[in-house]
Amino acid sequence: MTPMFENVFSDNSFGFRPNRSAHDAIKRVTEFYDQGYHVVIDLDLKSYFDTVNHDLLMKFIKQYIDDEWLLRMIRKFLTSGVMDGQLFQKSEKGTPQGGNLSPLLANIYLNELDKLLMSRGHKFVRYDDDCNIYVKSKQAGYRVLESISKFLEKDLKLTINRKKTKTRIRNLMKLGIPKNQAWIFANIRKGYWRTAHSKTLLYTLTNRKLESLGLINMSKKLESIQNA
Repeated sequence: MTPMFENVFSDNSFGFRPNRSAHDAIKRVTEFYDQGYHVVIDLDLKSYFDTVNHDLLMKFIKQYIDDEWLLRMIRKFLTSGVMDGQLFQKSEKGTPQGGNLSPLLANIYLNELDKLLMSRGHKFVRYDDDCNIYVKSKQAGYRVLESISKFLEKDLKLTINRKKTKTRIRNLMKLGIPKNQAWIFANIRKGYWRTAHSKTLLYTLTNRKLESLGLINMSKKLESIQNA
């Protein structure tokens, strides 16, 4: 299936695809920034892999595949369920976590979003379920966010975490990161635990910054106790 869908996937989609990486996605982001697209809509999809609608997914797959045997196998894969200890749980929606086919199915589902964005001429970068749309003004950003949110929630039956959307870059800039670097750091695909040990936070959350926020410098505290 991969060779077939590689012919229809967007050039702005980078996650779990052959010969594409997060570094390629960051390069594309940098290109958009250099072109003057300095406002980003950072879409955060709530529990994406657990909320994929099976009927919609099969509809999207059928646009390109008419092999009934293969379609039945994909449906069985989606509804195979999971074992939680000794208990069996049905899978009424979502893609099986850890399944070899799941990343491809996830990309097929969100390719519908990519198609909409391309038809409207938007600049965007998607890495798996992380999608950033780049515009040139905040006014345009709010307008695009509203229309795309309606499409995701009504047509794709997904949920947007509105509290998290468009916040990472702003918070990094508050910590003194220049806007172009904040864009790059905000788009790094790492969890919060890994990010906590990254150069990003070593650069932004220095001991001096933490002390200015009223937090205790434990190294200095230990040193004062030892020298007392």
